[in-house]
Amino acid sequence: MRQPKVSKHESRQPQIGVNDIDKWIQRLAHLSQVGLLLLTVFGFFYTVIPLYQKAALDEAISKDEARLKALQITIDSEYAHIRDFATYDYVASVGPACTGLLLEPPLPTKLMKFGDAAPDLVKFQEKILDINVDACLHNYLNTSPSLKQLHPSDFKFFEARVAVIGNTIERSRKIALQKFFAEPNQTNSYLPSDTQNIIVDQYGNYARNEILKLKSVNWNDVTSE
Repeated sequence: MRQPKVSKHESRQPQIGVNDIDKWIQRLAHLSQVGLLLLTVFGFFYTVIPLYQKAALDEAISKDEARLKALQITIDSEYAHIRDFATYDYVASVGPACTGLLLEPPLPTKLMKFGDAAPDLVKFQEKILDINVDACLHNYLNTSPSLKQLHPSDFKFFEARVAVIGNTIERSRKIALQKFFAEPNQTNSYLPSDTQNIIVDQYGNYARNEILKLKSVNWNDVTSE
């Protein structure tokens, strides 16, 4: 039986076999692996590394915040010492100065030379009562180098406390003055009576005790005002 003739054109067409399909499947598999690798690398650079960097940055920020908190605690503690010293220095200065303890007293009679005038103790007592304590306290308040180191809010708070103490002492001073002049001197007009001495001593002790209250100012009340 004769075989049908195949034209030359038909004989040149490529024949796709099973081996060729397997090759293409292998190539696609390789390409998919390469694509998966590229996708993994892309995900590593754009997800894992940024997350790691963010975690490292958060840790660094946390450490810095802890150091700042510790530093702030140290600063607050040092400032508290400065503030305590400022108030102590102020009280130590105004206590004697504003209540007459720094006034030079007259010489005792035993130390006087022959012919010297008798000491006028009445005028000395009057000098103590003539000191305007409120003005004296504010004068030292505005010239104290230690108080200039306070925060503005703390200085304003302390200034208000000084004003209260000053007004309280001033009322007491005026009452003491009235009582002092209401009492007669001794027969010798240069000597105050025992009652006058008591009036001045009581006033001085009261004034100094009031000034000492400034050492125990409650600084926690600053923020509430």
